[in-house]
Amino acid sequence: MRILVVDDEYYARKALIQTIGDWSAEVVVEEAENGEEALEKLKSQQYDLLFSDIRMPILDGLQLAAILFEQYPSVYNVIVSGYEDFQYAQQAIVYKVEHYLLKPVERKDIFTILDRIQGHLAKFTQDSIQEQLISLFHEEQSLVDRVITLPTMESYNTLVIQAAAINEEWLSLHLTAKLRENGLDTYLIRDQRYAHTFIALLIQNQIKLHRTTLVEMCSHIVKEFTVETSSHMSIGISSNYNSHEDMIKSYSEAKNAILYRLFDDNHVGVFLYDEINQTYRYRFELLDELLQPLYNKMISNQEQEANEIIARLIKLIIELKLSVHTLHDTCAKLIAVLNSIIEMVNENDSVPKPYLNPLDLYEFNHIGEIIGYFSQHVHEVTTKLAQVKKKIDMADQMKDYVEKNYPHNILLEDIAKNMFYSDVSYLSRLFKKKIGSSFSNYLLSVRMYNAKKLLETNPQLSVAEIATAVGFNDYSYFIQMYKKFYGVTPGQSRKKDPG
Repeated sequence: MRILVVDDEYYARKALIQTIGDWSAEVVVEEAENGEEALEKLKSQQYDLLFSDIRMPILDGLQLAAILFEQYPSVYNVIVSGYEDFQYAQQAIVYKVEHYLLKPVERKDIFTILDRIQGHLAKFTQDSIQEQLISLFHEEQSLVDRVITLPTMESYNTLVIQAAAINEEWLSLHLTAKLRENGLDTYLIRDQRYAHTFIALLIQNQIKLHRTTLVEMCSHIVKEFTVETSSHMSIGISSNYNSHEDMIKSYSEAKNAILYRLFDDNHVGVFLYDEINQTYRYRFELLDELLQPLYNKMISNQEQEANEIIARLIKLIIELKLSVHTLHDTCAKLIAVLNSIIEMVNENDSVPKPYLNPLDLYEFNHIGEIIGYFSQHVHEVTTKLAQVKKKIDMADQMKDYVEKNYPHNILLEDIAKNMFYSDVSYLSRLFKKKIGSSFSNYLLSVRMYNAKKLLETNPQLSVAEIATAVGFNDYSYFIQMYKKFYGVTPGQSRKKDPG
């Protein structure tokens, strides 16, 4: 704590400085004879607390309090005065003076005030550092060009801690206690992006903790948590760093390390980045060859076989000790396969299915949950695909019906009945979406095509006979439609191509 004592009375000033020194030898105390001198010091130095007399030449204590209130609101201000004047005290309250003490002041009163303000400062410092760490870790940006006040750290590790039933109070109590046993300090913050997740900055200043000891300490916390809550906890531990500039790298390592809980069938719970980095490899080419069969199984609606391929893919990652980066990229490829089929579905369906977002591995606790996630979406996509295929088949059936029965009177209502479909308007929309033409236009095109064919190949038939043969009861309407369709009348068409 840095304190400034302001009093024009030399002996009173020195006595207060001595009292503060008796309270703590670690406090830095400076002095000024009046308010103006105090302001000059405030311009060049940051103080935590200011003791000031009321009556001083040039700039008195209340004037100084007003300036502190406006320009230096973070500085605690205590007035020590020999004047028991209500107006002075009232004015001091307006300027948010921390305390108004009357001379002579007893040592215990000074000590009480110093204890209280030290507590406020400690909490403020802790909260301030935590807020800055939250901003730093969540933005994951470099410290360069950032105004940030971090604790002194000779070396440090970052821990990412996750558990379904995690309790901040429990974690803070047990983690802090365990760290203090080993002479360490920590800052614990809640990860605002992921549920039940905390980030701990573990600081090693005077004591250098071997990584084996660190793992043992974290393992002990995991075991305590499991015993007390019947829930599992995971901790990812970064490498040890010395520079503030490496804090984002340290955090990224801890985040990466904790993802190996996905492979943790033995409930080890503690994952050290240094060891993981040496053990697990990135190899994707071994898995890529399974993706094409997966696509083929899905478009063939072989749901069970598709799920078996996915399970085999993901389990192969564990068996071959491939990295979580391999798992991440595999999941990205699986999402791409599913989305390609969703795109196919959406091209043939009036109600589009939303595309799948990239998978966030931090939202899963075990590899089995990831397999379950894909199994669910494979089921949804293959089911939707089957429905779309059924609709496409239905449109094809309608086409076949028209091509076989165009000489007769065809009504969409009759087709709907034959196909056991009650919603004629839906059937009409379905046909247009799949075939690209309305039902009536398609029927007309089939009749016109066959009429032209008869005109070209059967000169013995009259135009009226051909009209009847292709389903027209009205001769003049047939001629009108034929001309509209081909640009010439049936007679003109026959003359152009006498066959």
